Amino acid sequence: MRLRKGGYFWEIAMKLGVFEPTMTRWMRVELPEDKRREIEQVISEIAITKSQSE
Repeated sequence: MRLRKGGYFWEIAMKLGVFEPTMTRWMRVELPEDKRREIEQVISEIAITKSQSE
């Protein structure tokens, strides 16, 4: 799955140190605030990295 900011689901999982199915399970329910922020931070980092390489 490609995200709007230009990254892939597997990239987020890899940076968080989990497997992609774990990410899928996390997305089934409302996440705790700290976990949500952590994921958003990783997405931003991936988006920045991708925008610099274009």
